[in-house]
Amino acid sequence: MRELYSTPRRQVRLDLKLPVRVRGRDSQDCEWAELTHFINVNQMGARIILSRPTEPGRILQLTSALPSQLRGFDFAEAQYRVWAVVVNTAFVQAQGPEPLQIEAGVAFIGPRPPQEFEADPSKLYEIVAAPVGAEPWRVRELPYSGAKGEASRPETRHPIAVEIELQSFAKQGAETVSELTVTENLSCKGAAVFTTLDLQEGRYVRVVSAHPTVSLLAAVRLRRSGGDGHTRLHLEFINGEWPFEGVESPP
Repeated sequence: MRELYSTPRRQVRLDLKLPVRVRGRDSQDCEWAELTHFINVNQMGARIILSRPTEPGRILQLTSALPSQLRGFDFAEAQYRVWAVVVNTAFVQAQGPEPLQIEAGVAFIGPRPPQEFEADPSKLYEIVAAPVGAEPWRVRELPYSGAKGEASRPETRHPIAVEIELQSFAKQGAETVSELTVTENLSCKGAAVFTTLDLQEGRYVRVVSAHPTVSLLAAVRLRRSGGDGHTRLHLEFINGEWPFEGVESPP
């Protein structure tokens, strides 16, 4: 399970498998929604099933006909619309031909998203204060959210060229696109890859390699053009690490 921080659960969650519509924005140009269901839920948060990538710190909106005793506001409305921050994720199915399946634990943060979310939906957040009574969780932008460059990277990247397939996750109503490309540099936790795809910061991709055999999900942290005119995506792997056994730098 990938977890950014721990949130003490002060209420028992009910195993209530009600339908819930989840809406997210990976980037300014990529909005999506899917109809899924709760695994469990209480007034402070829930666990849900998703069929596309997310990660701890992301902001989502949930809409469901929750009973009034499980709400913090809008008690008389037919549909309860609440914003939430992803606290942890567990990748139930992330490889192979089967559809992606992720369990995400979320904490409810109220009827509105953080102010910074509208300007940059790719930002990540952390919980800073536990609820008092029926109040929602309070969040703040992570200090390293959106950090750029080598100074912010905890590990060293190596100049290793590996042939990969880069598979994007579609915008709402759009087709998934992919391309064959190579890495410019690589570490156990991320990579810079050359690309011709129109993918902005915050989008998610799958990185697939035949040699070595790898299939990893990654978040686009930075998109930049080099002095050679080629575009690179700087990726962070979100569901595992790159295996370096048998991988060598080119001569």
